[in-house]
Amino acid sequence: MDLAGRAHFRSIHVLRGAAAFSVLLFHLHVQLVRMGYDGWWPQFLQSGVDLFFVISGFVMWQTTAGRTVGVVDFYGKRLRRIAPLYWMMTTAIVVVALVVPSALQSTQISLWHTLASYLFIPSVTPGDTIIAPVLLPGWTLNYEMFFYAIFGACLWMPTIWRLRIVPALLVAIVLAGLVFRPQASALAFWTSPIILEFGFGIIAGYMASSVSFSNGALARLFILSLAVVMGTGNLELGESRWLLHGLPAAIMMLSLVGIERAGALPHLPVLSRLGDCSYSLYLSHGLILSAVAQGWRGMGWSGSVMGWLTYMVCAVAAAVLVGWLVYRLVEKPAIGLVASRRTPAAA
Repeated sequence: MDLAGRAHFRSIHVLRGAAAFSVLLFHLHVQLVRMGYDGWWPQFLQSGVDLFFVISGFVMWQTTAGRTVGVVDFYGKRLRRIAPLYWMMTTAIVVVALVVPSALQSTQISLWHTLASYLFIPSVTPGDTIIAPVLLPGWTLNYEMFFYAIFGACLWMPTIWRLRIVPALLVAIVLAGLVFRPQASALAFWTSPIILEFGFGIIAGYMASSVSFSNGALARLFILSLAVVMGTGNLELGESRWLLHGLPAAIMMLSLVGIERAGALPHLPVLSRLGDCSYSLYLSHGLILSAVAQGWRGMGWSGSVMGWLTYMVCAVAAAVLVGWLVYRLVEKPAIGLVASRRTPAAA
């Protein structure tokens, strides 16, 4: 069997855009509740996070399978891709919280929590019970970095063994968490069943290069998986999220990749553009939604259906615009700067 992967699929880029936009729409609800809205909301939109996790497993497999990748180089590349923008935005929040704390609705700052946020260590937020960093969407990056640590440590293995060992390690970690129920916040966080979604992505990455289905079967799989996610979205998922959202997300991703391999993926320019700025949009959208909501409440526009609807339109537009600007003006130049500083040493 061919275990070698491909470095790029257009469908994966489209899915990144869809995932980021889905999370953006999901977080609209937080601000609408603060404006007095108490109606129904499509909670399945949170599955954008699960899609991000399976994409990460997929990409790590596809970009390393059948190749010699140094562990140090792997960790360095992951850190250079993830950390600069995240650290800059975390720093901005810390500065605002210290200088103009009234500008933030609920963020509190402590020395340990801030340090843990920079180091991708799961930590309980000050005065709260949730495990999240200063920049709240960064909770997913704590999982990402944990997965990268495991995956990178297995790069010395032959490709076929990595396919078996990494998912097995993820399962073992989850089982250990279920058996021992660790009280330490970091251990409780890292042993969550949600980490199994990275394993689904690895397996999907292998299948994408070795298994073929008809377009009809792929389309049916995609629709069925999407229906499962939408149908279970408003249930209390708890520790079943990996099964009810993660597994369908992996199947949707594999289906769309298969459709692309068959040359049947339609041109989706909007999602492609969102894919370009997905990381910037994901990290920045919560701050923009909050800022627009504070302005909305200050203007007295938050107590009516029309006020809620216009807020949604304006907030989404503002979040997407800022996400794109952050990508063009901050994220992309930062990546280029880090790469240019590394090139002479690498040469």
